[in-house]
Amino acid sequence: MANRHDPTFEDAMNELVDLSRPYEPRYLRMFSDLSPEQLKAVKTTWPDIKPDRRMKLMEGLEEIMEEETRYSFTDLARLALNDLNPKVRSSALRLLYEEEDLRLISIFIRMMNKDPDPEVRATAASTLGFFVYLGMMEEIPEDQAIRVVDALVVKMNGDDLPLVRRRALESMGYATRPDVDALIRNSYLSKDKEWMASALFAMGRSGIAFWEKFILAELQNPEPDIQVEAIRAAGEMSLETARQPLLSLLDNQDSLDDEVRLSAMIALGSIGGEGVREFLIAALEECEDEEEMLIIEGALEDLDFSEEVERPLLFNFDDLEINGDEEFDSAEQTDNDESTPPDEPKKKPKRH
Repeated sequence: MANRHDPTFEDAMNELVDLSRPYEPRYLRMFSDLSPEQLKAVKTTWPDIKPDRRMKLMEGLEEIMEEETRYSFTDLARLALNDLNPKVRSSALRLLYEEEDLRLISIFIRMMNKDPDPEVRATAASTLGFFVYLGMMEEIPEDQAIRVVDALVVKMNGDDLPLVRRRALESMGYATRPDVDALIRNSYLSKDKEWMASALFAMGRSGIAFWEKFILAELQNPEPDIQVEAIRAAGEMSLETARQPLLSLLDNQDSLDDEVRLSAMIALGSIGGEGVREFLIAALEECEDEEEMLIIEGALEDLDFSEEVERPLLFNFDDLEINGDEEFDSAEQTDNDESTPPDEPKKKPKRH
């Protein structure tokens, strides 16, 4: 029998409804792996929970998931997908990001296309990226993977807000299709910093060696948003050619944007090689910020892992179709490229 110091699930539900007291984080883990009876209680009580309290609950669950992956809030997240608050719906989508249930595909596609809130549509497009990844790994049926990519291509070529279309582009990065490669190319050439950043994000996910030179070209980009995505892409692809440029970049780290600097350290942990361990250890010894120390320690853990396993090979598709067989250079674009509207990448019709 629980004593007064051991909170029960009933206590957790009562406190969600009781606005006289702040909701305590100690109850959050109780919403993991709900029993059928507990889920029924949540469904019954959910309409009586004030929107702000529901939002705080969802935010707390996301924080737990970022730190402790052993918890699963799938049942509650599925319920929250239909919440009237768009922030709650977006949070629910993020909590479901690594769920492999194929039934979620239809739900996510519908939310990407039909949800009235653009942030929810954008989050749904991002969440579909996991199914593109599963398709690339051949862990879901091919027809389901094709269905997801087709939906993302249609969204990208449609007339939704740029935020939603950019998230669709980023999710397509794992796909290896000529029409997807063309969309990445055209977004990169758009000259718009947000589209370029999304294109670099997608390049990093692709693992295609063709993109390496373009990622390297943006490591020194003066626009932090673009530079960060190039650095992250270099790390995700474990580009050995990026090691020295990143180490050189960090020689002047006092003048760098914090996100750029920390992203470079994280990328180096994935890339590894000569001088990286020494640099990260020195950075850790000099660090006085606790949060930054955790980031550097994480980079060192990644380095330990990368040195234990065989370095993955980049895909080198000789038949990669991007606007015919033409290559392009970010520093030498044609007059046609320069005519691209600054807020919209050029579109290529979907292939059937």
